[in-house]
Amino acid sequence: MLSYLAICGSDKDATLLTNMLSDDIKWPETYLMKNVDVSFAKEAFEAMTYIAKAFKSEAKSKSSENA
Repeated sequence: MLSYLAICGSDKDATLLTNMLSDDIKWPETYLMKNVDVSFAKEAFEAMTYIAKAFKSEAKSKSSENA
């Protein structure tokens, strides 16, 4: 879309578009940036722990079947 605007627009539009793209990105202030969200990391580690325990118990049950 930006390419279309740059190609099909007037020189004024292309200059305006270039100026807009060259500016730094300014993100709005939000509480999400101030409060650290650790719940995702906690859930990810819990899931990995659960999977590791499941693999471990599966490996034990297969080794006892083969013995």
